[in-house]
Amino acid sequence: MNLQKKCFLVCLGLLVLSAGCMSTATREALQSDYDNAMRLFSNLPANAKECAPQEYAKAEAKLAHVQEEMGEGHWTYAGKYVPEADQLVRETQAAAKRNCPKVAKAAPPPPPPPVERPTFVLDGIYFDLDKATIRPSSERTLDEAGSVLKRFTSVEVRIDGHTDSTGSEQHNQGLSERRAKAVKDYLVRKFGISSDRIKTMGYGETRPLGDNKTKKGRQQNRRIEFIITKQ
Repeated sequence: MNLQKKCFLVCLGLLVLSAGCMSTATREALQSDYDNAMRLFSNLPANAKECAPQEYAKAEAKLAHVQEEMGEGHWTYAGKYVPEADQLVRETQAAAKRNCPKVAKAAPPPPPPPVERPTFVLDGIYFDLDKATIRPSSERTLDEAGSVLKRFTSVEVRIDGHTDSTGSEQHNQGLSERRAKAVKDYLVRKFGISSDRIKTMGYGETRPLGDNKTKKGRQQNRRIEFIITKQ
């Protein structure tokens, strides 16, 4: 065998040896690069295949090729294709973003406006001074309200009691609650209206209509209100 042939065989052997004997550190680095490319591919948008079909197919094929080369121990060839696979994945990501941009979520509809309940003050309801005792002069007004409730059996109401600011807040609160309950008791007792149809609430002096510094204002603030809660 001449010298030229020997040199050729030696070089060929070294080439084969280098291809199959890549250092462990290099293999680990190559595996890491491949894993990163696969991670990026796995995190592509769910619609990437539809939005960028050509780019997606190329990236998928290149990654499969790299995996095949590494599985067969062809690390040198795998090292050549990993950067290409990574680039194809990034091109797929950009194409998907370009072709199918994210659609901004529609703002939720505004909440519906609060339902306005018909409210009216029953003029002509009077109580004994600082008590929840209904005066006889109030019966006509209450009888009219009771007749309406008896006629319209589906209607439900809430009776609110209000006072002026004379006295302590605690006292006025309790007084407003007792007066509202006294009106309810009158309607239930005289007209046989179900107590479930009538709720009561006391607000004391917290919701004035008039100026508590004047006699007229205090008179406005001492009142009974009916709120229709169901028709």
